[in-house]
Amino acid sequence: MTTANSIPKYTRKERLTVGFTSMAHRKTLYCKVLTEPYQSDIEFSNGKDKSCPMICNIIDLESGEESYLICSAIILSVFKKYGDKLVGKAFELNQAPKIEGKKYRALDIYEIEEEEG
Repeated sequence: MTTANSIPKYTRKERLTVGFTSMAHRKTLYCKVLTEPYQSDIEFSNGKDKSCPMICNIIDLESGEESYLICSAIILSVFKKYGDKLVGKAFELNQAPKIEGKKYRALDIYEIEEEEG
């Protein structure tokens, strides 16, 4: 029989998986962009609709964890203005109130600068 006290002590060495971050499930995200947006090869389903969304690799500045950010049309249009200067930029993404008559929420997106210290 296994008990809570029988779990061996250990130290994590390296995370071998990378999760997905979606602003549909976050109120606020502070992140640094590591890659240009690209088409995911992982298919997601939303009811009957299936798609491979556009994603980019990010670092969550609060947790320090790397993840794939699912880029909505709003995120893509904002990121597109940076062209080839997007990588290395940091952003604050805030979920705004739901737009009446729409199935999605707007986002407020700010470029931020990481402070030393």
